[in-house]
Formats: sequence, structure tokens, C-alpha cells
Amino acid sequence: MSASSAHVVVVGAGPYGLAAAAHLREAGVDPLVFGEPMDYWERNMPAGMLLRSSWRASSISSPGDRFSLAQYERHLGRPLDRPVPREDFVAYGHWFQRQAVPEVRRQRVKEIRAGDDGFAVEVDDGTTVDARRIVIASGLATFAWRPAPFDRLPAGVVSHTSDHSDFAGFHGRRVLVVGGGQSAVESAALASEAGADVVLLSRAPVHWLTRSARLHAAAMGLGRRLYAPEDVGPAGLSWIVAAPGVVRQIPEGVRGQMTARCLQPAASHWLVRRLEAIPKLTGDAMQAASNGSRDVRVTLTDGRVLHADHVLEGTGFRLCLERLGLLAPELAGALDDVNGYPVLSGGFEASVPGLHILGGLAAYSYGPVMRFVSGTWYAAPALARAVRESDRRGRRNGGELAARAPRRAGSSGHASGVRARFRALQPHVDEAFRRSGRAGQRNGDLESK
Repeated sequence: MSASSAHVVVVGAGPYGLAAAAHLREAGVDPLVFGEPMDYWERNMPAGMLLRSSWRASSISSPGDRFSLAQYERHLGRPLDRPVPREDFVAYGHWFQRQAVPEVRRQRVKEIRAGDDGFAVEVDDGTTVDARRIVIASGLATFAWRPAPFDRLPAGVVSHTSDHSDFAGFHGRRVLVVGGGQSAVESAALASEAGADVVLLSRAPVHWLTRSARLHAAAMGLGRRLYAPEDVGPAGLSWIVAAPGVVRQIPEGVRGQMTARCLQPAASHWLVRRLEAIPKLTGDAMQAASNGSRDVRVTLTDGRVLHADHVLEGTGFRLCLERLGLLAPELAGALDDVNGYPVLSGGFEASVPGLHILGGLAAYSYGPVMRFVSGTWYAAPALARAVRESDRRGRRNGGELAARAPRRAGSSGHASGVRARFRALQPHVDEAFRRSGRAGQRNGDLESK
């Protein structure tokens, strides 16, 4: 096949893109992969960061588990630290790419358009590649949430945690870190350890995952019974969200509750000591202003005024198709979505046939596991199976992918029937919420894992 065409194009070479490509190759499909391997993890996550995910939830999915973290550890001939340092995970990702997906085009995709027989992919060198299928696995780069009132501050006095690969530049400066989740709390610790004078501002007291840590470490394998291997969500609920194919059939309202419960802001127990010397304030910022130099004045809704040289936003990410920045307007407009999330069918296929979307944008349809590396365990094999089976049907029927009519959300009678059956499970899901809420309570706060 010429360089100007491909059966499947994978956009992104982070954990989801690499896992998808590895499983497609195993299924007999040789995808064309665009992206700089592990680029976001190297450029947009700080040195010294530790993975919040447990060891068993931190491997990138590969056929037969041939390229797991455990296999990488054996390859190195030395043990890796637990929790896994960001530097080791990046090195693992590069090893995974070399072993499982040796050919990657280290170029950026500028735009994806509808084509004559599928899609046209415009690359940053000016070339265009025609593709029958597209797999979008482009990660979080475009989704950093920069809330008011900080969005109008000069660029030199405000930044998002994802703008930094280290915090050495904050040495000797007053830094106000805004947020109460893992990113904000760990960034506060790292900036303080780099010599910054740090204050942490969050809307509510930090939810420490101390009880979760104790349950994970409990004797007689209790943690493995309470938490699924994907390790997303509180005890009990973790096992429900670990089945994304089932989650997709659960009624929308319950599915949304499950996702919100599992993604509540929280911070790992091993950060508690590192935050002991850092002032931790609670409140909402109402106004922020800068005099154009180093001083930023932040006024809270209760009237308190905070001063800093720099505001560091640990405010997470808000995902939506509009901010993806890859799809041409006519293609984006053809997609079914709910609150900016694409509605995906089996195989992570959007309502435009042949367009598959993995990672965080799949969380509306498949649940919160898709926001984590452990979601590759389900997503990549499911994608590969769907592509292989669709190709087989196409060869048998002699049909063209582009000739299929787009599926609309809720149009399948079978899917409607499955949803009806799962409505009967709602009382059981509610009970799981009730139990996980009790189990996660500590001093009135709910943990997120």
C-alpha cells in the first residue's frame, strides 16, 4: 500500500494509540500510526511525578500481555519502584513502542476530513493520506481546563500543570496552586521541593486515599477482591466500571453517576507527608488580577485576598469533541454526541462509520476506566476485534465501508432491549453506590478510589 493511503490510520502514539496499534497488528491489520511516542507524558507531566495507578493497573495492553510492565522489568533485569515514577513509565512506553509498534510516523495530524472512500488525513508536512478507518487516540493535550477568573491573567503569571515538565523554574517564587485532585496536590509537593513558596487552594479539603491504600494492602488478598485489576473507582463499584461493555448498556443517568463518583478529585496517601508543611486553604476564587509584573492578587468569594507570583492551575481536564482540534467542521458536525462526548457503539465506533475514538472521549459511552491507562485493556482488543470482524463481513458481502448508513444513537432495537434489561439492575447499582459511599467515608469525605 502506498504512503498516500492506508487501511487504518491511528492518530496518537501514547498508551491508547500504541495499544490499539499493537492489537490491530496482531489481528492482521497493519495500521499507519502518527505521533511522537509518549510525547505528552514527557512534555506535559513533571519530572518526579509518580503514577497514582497501582502496579497491576499501569501496564499498556498488548496481545498475550507480552509487553506488560512486568515483562519490561524482566527486560531491565532490575525491579521498578512502586508507585511507578513517570520517568520509568515513559521509558516503558518507548520500549513498548519499539517492541510492539516499530513503525511510527513521527508527524502531527492537522486535520481529518471525509474522503471519497473513507477519510482524508492532512499531515503537518503538507501531505494527505487516504484512510478507510481512523482511530483517534490523541490523549489530553487539547483539553486542559483553565477556569475563570484566571483565564484573563497574562501568560507569564498563570499556567496549567500540564504546561510543565518540571517545576525548577519556580524556585524562590510564591506559587498559588489551584485544585484538589492528584495533579494539583502532587504539583504543589513538587514545586515546594523545587524551592517554591507554595500555597494550595481547593474548593474543599483534599480527599486522601488513605483508606483505599489500607484496603489494597489488607491481608489475605482482600484488596484484590474489593478492587478490580483496572483499579478505577471505590471498593465494589470498581468491579462494575471494570466491564466497559456492560457499562455502555447501563442507562445514561446511572452511568453518569458512576463516572462522576469514580472521578471525584482525590490524592494518593503517599502525598500526605509531602504536603504537611504546605498551607492548604479552601475557598472559591472570585477575581484575579495582575499588575503586569510578578504580583497576582486573587480575591476569594469570602473576601480573603491572596498574593502570589504565579498561579498554577491543577484544575484537570474537560473533554469535548469541539476542543479536540482534529476533525473538519463537516465531519465533527456529523457525529452524535452528548455534552460534547461522542456516542460510541461497539468497537468504539462513532456515528460516522469507520471513525473510532479511544481514551477519555470514550468515557461517556464506556465509563470512567477510559480516562486511565488500564482502559487500554478493554479498548484495544475490542477495537481490533471490531475492525477484523467488520472487514470480514465487508469481504463476504462485497460492500464498501463508506456505503454503510451512519448509525444513530438509540436506533438499534437490540440495544434498546439490552438497555431495558439493564434498567432492572438499577437497584443493585444504587446499592453498590450506597455501600461504596459508606466504605469511602473518612471524616465526612468520600474517596475516589
